Amino acid sequence: MPRPVMTNTEVQDVREQICDQALTLFTEKGVENVGLRAIGAELGITATALYRYFPDGRDEILAAVRARAFKQFADVTEEAFQSDGAPLDRFRAMGRAHVAFARERTATYHMMFDFSQSGEFPDLREQAKRARHILFSAIEELARSENMDRDYQVLAHVSWAAMHGAVQLETSNQLKFGVNIEQLMGGLCDMLFARNEYETNPLGEN
Repeated sequence: MPRPVMTNTEVQDVREQICDQALTLFTEKGVENVGLRAIGAELGITATALYRYFPDGRDEILAAVRARAFKQFADVTEEAFQSDGAPLDRFRAMGRAHVAFARERTATYHMMFDFSQSGEFPDLREQAKRARHILFSAIEELARSENMDRDYQVLAHVSWAAMHGAVQLETSNQLKFGVNIEQLMGGLCDMLFARNEYETNPLGEN
């Protein structure tokens, strides 16, 4: 008897279930220690059956998991930057959202940025690009609001490198010199936007 044809919605639902299980296993055991058999076993299906939903196998599943994480990351940082307030206050809110995401989902955050995949995964590329674009747009708006005669593209790259580096140090437990991540992020704002007075509460937390 022929296998019933699944609707696009049904296929997408199964893909989401596969990604959910893969994320759990990647987080618990490490990406390099999880194969198709392990993912399929948790779902009660064969490794071969997974190719029906992800023709490129494990690499495509990993790309889908990472793309979904980038989308969630972009959503929370974009929401923070769209909050009320002056551009600098909103930039700080975006920084707090960035830190919170990395703290709450550390394994996922490292999975997003610590792997480089060579295959053609357009959704992963698009979601990662969106996450960067949100930061670049925030920097551009902030630079214009301050009438800064500086290349906002350079500012955005410096900001991203510093912000991501600070978060990586924090989530790897490498901040051991009496400076916390809130101070680092505040120092970033001061240096980027030439503020004359260092603030004791740089991220504007209550």
